[in-house]
Amino acid sequence: MNIRYFYIVLFCLALILSGCVGLASNVLEQLQPTPEPTVPPVATRADDQNAEATPFPTAIGGVGDAPLLFISNRSKDGATDMYQINPDGSGLGRLTDDPAIESHPRWSPDRSRIAFVSNHTGLDQIYLMSATDYQLTQLTDLPSGATGLTWSPDSTRIAFVETEPESGAILIVDTETGAEVSRHPVQLQGLANLAWSPLGQLIVFSALVEGQDDIRDIFSLNLRDDMLINLTLRAGDDDRPAWSPNGRQIAFQTDRDGDFDIFIMQANGALQTPLTLNFADDLDPHWSADGSLIAFSSNRDDQYNLYIMSANGSDAHVLAPFAANDSQPNWPPLLQTVVDQLIFAGGIFEDTHNLFFVSAAGSAEIQLTQTTADDTTPVWSPDGDKIVFASNREGNYELYLVNLDEKDEPRRLTESEGPDLHPDWSPDGKQIAFESIGESGNWDVWVIDADGSNLQNLTNTPDADDGNPAWSPDGQHLVFSSNRAGTFDLYLLSADGAENVERLTSSDGNEVYPSWSPDGQTIVFRAESESDGNHQLFIMTRDGQSVRPLFKSQYNDDQPVWSPDGRRIAFASDRASSDSQLGIGNYTIFIYNLRTGILERVTQGTRDASYPAWRPRSSRQTP
Repeated sequence: MNIRYFYIVLFCLALILSGCVGLASNVLEQLQPTPEPTVPPVATRADDQNAEATPFPTAIGGVGDAPLLFISNRSKDGATDMYQINPDGSGLGRLTDDPAIESHPRWSPDRSRIAFVSNHTGLDQIYLMSATDYQLTQLTDLPSGATGLTWSPDSTRIAFVETEPESGAILIVDTETGAEVSRHPVQLQGLANLAWSPLGQLIVFSALVEGQDDIRDIFSLNLRDDMLINLTLRAGDDDRPAWSPNGRQIAFQTDRDGDFDIFIMQANGALQTPLTLNFADDLDPHWSADGSLIAFSSNRDDQYNLYIMSANGSDAHVLAPFAANDSQPNWPPLLQTVVDQLIFAGGIFEDTHNLFFVSAAGSAEIQLTQTTADDTTPVWSPDGDKIVFASNREGNYELYLVNLDEKDEPRRLTESEGPDLHPDWSPDGKQIAFESIGESGNWDVWVIDADGSNLQNLTNTPDADDGNPAWSPDGQHLVFSSNRAGTFDLYLLSADGAENVERLTSSDGNEVYPSWSPDGQTIVFRAESESDGNHQLFIMTRDGQSVRPLFKSQYNDDQPVWSPDGRRIAFASDRASSDSQLGIGNYTIFIYNLRTGILERVTQGTRDASYPAWRPRSSRQTP
C-alpha cells in the first residue's frame, strides 16, 4: 500500500488508519429504479402527411418505444419538419406539421420530452413536446432567438446559445419555468451545436476559429470554472460534436480531408480518428444508447439520407431512403439510465493530489480541485451537492468543503493543531465525523456540525489510536478502527457520544476502512490476508459475525465503499490489468458487482487513484 503522509514517528501508528494512498478522481452516478414505460399512440404514416399547417408548430405523431428523431423535407408540401423512425426502418412518422423550419431535435435523458428549434415566430426559439400527450410549449422567447440546444443529464435544464450576437455566452434555463439558471461567457464567435457530457460537468460545442469566417473547431467548457479548451485545433471545419453514452469519446463531423466525414476522439481531444472516408459528405453523428451504433446523415446517394453504422465505422447502411433530405438524427437514451458517479483522489506526483469525478462506466475523468497540495479522502453530502475532504493546502491537514453549485474556492472547516482526515457525513447532513490527533498525541474520532462549529471528541482514548469513522445509515452509530487492544480492530460507537463501545472484530491483523451497506446490515472493510499479508477486502454482519473475504486475490485492495444501490463495492487496488503499466505500484479504482461477480476497472492511465466515494442517489446527479 502506498502510504505517504506521515513518516514522522508521531504519526507512524496513525498511518495505518489514514493509509493515504495516492489520490485520484472518480465521478460515478447512481442507477435509478426503472420508471414505468408509457406506450403512446402510433405515429402518422409518412405517406399521409400533408395536413394543413397551423399557426403553431403542431405535434401530429406519437413517440414509439425507441425511435430516432430526425429532420426532413420529405412531406408533399416540402416543409422541414421533425420525424421519427425505428432503427430497423419501420415506424416512420411525422411529428410536426408547420410551414416553419424545425431543427435540432433532442430527446430528454428521461425520454419524457423532446426539445427542438423552430422559426415559427420568425426567429429560432426552443420548443418542448411532451412524449405522452404531444402537447407543445415554447421554452424561449428571446429577442435574438435561441439555437444549438442540449439537455442536462438530469433533464431539468437546457443549454443553448443566442442566435445573435454571435459571441457572448452559453445560457442554461430551467425546463419547467424557462428561467435562466446560469450564463457562461465564451469569448468566441459563432457558438453552435452544444452537447452536454453524461457526467454534467462539461459542454462541448463548435465555434469559429479566431480570424476565420468559415472554419470551426470543437471546444470544451467546464461549467464549474468556465475553463475553455480547444479539442480539435486542426485544419478544417469541425462541427456537430456528440458524446458517447459513457462519456469517453466524442463523435464529430469534419472536412479536414476534403469532404465531410465522421471522426471520433477521446474526451480530451486525443486520438482523432476517421470512421468514414468517402467522396460524399457524412454529417450529424449521434450514438445509440448502448454506444454500439452511430447514426448520421450522408449524401452518398445524391440526397441526404439517414445511415447507421457500427461505432467502429463498419457496416454502414442506409435507413429508409427517400428522394428528400433527412438530417440531424437523435437517438433516445436508455429509459432508466442515470449515470453512476464517483469522486476520488488522484495524482501523478507522490505528494500532489486533486479530486476527480468519474462515472462507474469509466468515463473521462473530470478534475474538481486544482492544487499543488494534497487533497484526499473525499466524501459526498447526503444531498450530493457538496463534498468534504482533507487537504494540506494551508500546511496542516484540515477539512475543507466545496459546494458543487458554486464557483467559490473550497471553504476550510477545521483549524486543528494536528492533522484531520477521513471525514464522513451523517445521514441527515447535520454533522461530519473525522479522525484527528488530540492533546494526548493519539488519534481520536471527532464530530463537528456541517458548518464547522460544535467540535466534539467522541472517543478520547489517550493510549490508543481511533480513526476511519463511518456513519451507520440510520445515523445511530459509528463504526471505527482502533488499536486499543494491540492491533487495529473495528468497533461500534453510539453516535450520541455514549461511552459504551462494542468490539466487532478480533484478529492478529489490522482491520480498517469500514463502509456500511445501504440497508445497514453489512459492513465491508480492509484487513491483512493471513496467508501473504496482502490487503484484502472482507465483509461481515453489523454485529461482527460471519466474517468472510469478499474475494481472494494476490494484490492489495483498499478503501472499499458500498454503492447506494447496495449491489456494488468500489475500491482502490494495485492489481495489474491489461492496459496498465506493470511494476509502477499505482492504485486504480475498481468496482465489484456482488450479484454477478464481475470486477471492472474504472480509472485508466498512470495516475494514482484512491479513496473512491459514490454520489448519493438523492442528488441531482450533475456536479
